[in-house]
Amino acid sequence: MQKDIMYNTDMDETLKVINKGLKKTTNPKQIIVVGAGMAGLVSASLLKDAGHDVKIFEANNRVGGRIETVRMEDTGLYLDVGAMRIPYSHTLTMAYIRKFGLQVSPFINRNETDIIYVNGRKTTLKQYEKDPSILKYPVEINEVGKTSEELLLLAVQPIINFIKKNPEKNWDVVVKDFGRYSTGQFLKYHPYQYNTYFSPVTIEMIGVLLDLEGFLERSFVETLRFLYIMQEESGFCEIVGGNDRLPKSFLPQLEGNIIYNQKLMKLHQHDNGVTAFYRNEETFEYSSITGDLVIITIPFSTMRFVEVDPFDSISHEKWKAIRELHYMPATKIGIQFKSRFWEEQGQLGGRIITDLP
Repeated sequence: MQKDIMYNTDMDETLKVINKGLKKTTNPKQIIVVGAGMAGLVSASLLKDAGHDVKIFEANNRVGGRIETVRMEDTGLYLDVGAMRIPYSHTLTMAYIRKFGLQVSPFINRNETDIIYVNGRKTTLKQYEKDPSILKYPVEINEVGKTSEELLLLAVQPIINFIKKNPEKNWDVVVKDFGRYSTGQFLKYHPYQYNTYFSPVTIEMIGVLLDLEGFLERSFVETLRFLYIMQEESGFCEIVGGNDRLPKSFLPQLEGNIIYNQKLMKLHQHDNGVTAFYRNEETFEYSSITGDLVIITIPFSTMRFVEVDPFDSISHEKWKAIRELHYMPATKIGIQFKSRFWEEQGQLGGRIITDLP
């Protein structure tokens, strides 16, 4: 959970582990790591450095997981089709970026020249914030004159302020109180004590203009975490040359430990350890490996289809989470132009917002 990263009281010790490694083992284990995303790579790197025998099995033909960068060899341009921005407040991620000597540049989420094309009307963020009625949303009388962000903060800012008073303690309170709400449910039925009620049109406006329309089914707590991070004054960055340079920085140490195109099909836990059964995604041949321990870092959407024996090796509550965790589809499209004409017009970073398909 994000709060564990941001408010870990042992952060200094964790950073020491990143920079100096774990204590060298006198009893090396055979450890199977499933997945070569960031979690798998970090786990394998630390354990190998401590003296353990590590094998990483990855279903794709690359490392990085949700971090993926596409490059145009003829122009040298690139697009982060996966994770595209890193909060400076993600202390552990930034520690690895520094460890590998990677350069970063600011990631501009928004600026006043952002283009808005909604309800058949074109304007800029600056103009919209000056006169929210310019987009002609038929909101209720008490909602007139307020931007979508101002309206949303009427409901969520008291919660965010409560969290900031004591993050380690209060995040748990918020999860308990609001964990049952989707984002859409919260906006529609949020608790009366905040004295803010949104009309259906306002919920639509918030969804479109704050890029939450596709996330209304997502847990409100996760949306709240996102909003909490977006309020961080430290801002965001991206890795110069593409964000996949971070996972690829582990390859000099781990390349010989990674087996690609291997999809986990079954886990069997027994007295001698754990046996993992894989299918080669190119040849469809099956194989297995036995180790003392296994570290699972794959998404729950994939883990749902892994046979686990005995079934009770994973608790009922964990199976429930694996089965019910909701993932939202997302699409990112890159368009290459001959020149950055938008920069000539004063548009540096930021975004375009529209309700078009």
